[in-house]
Amino acid sequence: HFPRVVDTLRALRLLPSQSSTSFEEDPSLRLSSACSSNQCNGLQELVEDEEEENDDRQDEDEAALDEAWRLLFRHAKVLSALPDEAFVAQGVTRADCVYFLLNGHCALSFQPTLEPRSKTPLLQTRLLPAATDRSIQLRVLGAGDVFGLDAAAFGFACSLVSVMAYGAKHRNALGLREAACTYVLCVPFPIVQQLQMAQLRGQEGCNRLPLSFPYHFDSEAEQFLRSTFLFRAMTEPALRFLAANLRPIVVPRHEYLFTPGQPVSVFLVTSGQLVLGAPRQESAGKTATAELELELLQTHDAVGLLETSRFESSFAHYCAATSPDGARAYSLSSTALLMVLAQEPAASKLVNEWMTRRMSWFELRRATALAQRKKSRAGLFISKVRAATVDNEARFFVIYWLQVTLNLGHSSYDFPGAGSLYL
Repeated sequence: HFPRVVDTLRALRLLPSQSSTSFEEDPSLRLSSACSSNQCNGLQELVEDEEEENDDRQDEDEAALDEAWRLLFRHAKVLSALPDEAFVAQGVTRADCVYFLLNGHCALSFQPTLEPRSKTPLLQTRLLPAATDRSIQLRVLGAGDVFGLDAAAFGFACSLVSVMAYGAKHRNALGLREAACTYVLCVPFPIVQQLQMAQLRGQEGCNRLPLSFPYHFDSEAEQFLRSTFLFRAMTEPALRFLAANLRPIVVPRHEYLFTPGQPVSVFLVTSGQLVLGAPRQESAGKTATAELELELLQTHDAVGLLETSRFESSFAHYCAATSPDGARAYSLSSTALLMVLAQEPAASKLVNEWMTRRMSWFELRRATALAQRKKSRAGLFISKVRAATVDNEARFFVIYWLQVTLNLGHSSYDFPGAGSLYL
């Protein structure tokens, strides 16, 4: 499995990219196939010069590769764990190393600190061992995968997740497969940065690493989070981590941001307005609107936090429709938010207090909206009944006038929607 680890190291720019010259790319071969010996006398010198430059470049790449491997072997160490033993623990293990899985599998999980807002138990994935009853399982890592880089790159003090050895297999002397230890290559993060800096300096001429390299985020997104009430208590690493997980969304006019059944995410409004409510039964040619309007969302307002606190997988009853001018928003992964709140006690307390007040207000607003809709429907029904009554009285007068004027006598007449009338 070690070639997979090498590919990961190259992808993270810890090692130089592999340089290979194919048969078709050899200048001398292309020249000999296209020209005769008499025609190539003037160009052969150029080819030789190019080959010398390529040789020099290859020597430099090999020297850089050797230096990178020496640096890795000097500072890295190999850790082992039996099945169900943890390599790192959330909030306990210092985030100062990066780990590369050499063999077997590992399970990633984390434990949220938000108080559950419902009695619905957390769903466990069968493929992953459950560390605790409240742990959320993320994924299974295989040989060549890396973990611990995000926490170290963004500057968190401790690991964002827990990583447990899921087991490995090897063949014994008899050729039978049996359980074995899982091994990881542990590299200090300063060494990772030093290797990345050497590669960037050689390839792009950079003198320093970009912030949180190799993760990228928009500075405007970070500033938006900084000016949002819910995130004002977060530290710089948490804000940068969330900014890297924001995804901009443009919602056209009279369209839905989300509807019941869609996966839960936290949406932050950046411009425009959104109407939160129950979706209206749509028909052909009608625009998206909310039948039961509960709230008008504006810039810096958030929706989806209640569902996130309940650990729900999808929106159940509500939708968010745009105003006539459309809207823009950020989409934030619920998992990313829960991982950050587990590291930020002050921010977690603020969000818990906000959601407690929010739930009380939301239930009251929903009851008020339902009462208003019931009253409105009752008034509409009474208006229709009155209109029908007036219409029937007018019909009765016409028939009575015909009877008196034309001396038709007594008859029974049927009126659409009003039953029979005996004159």
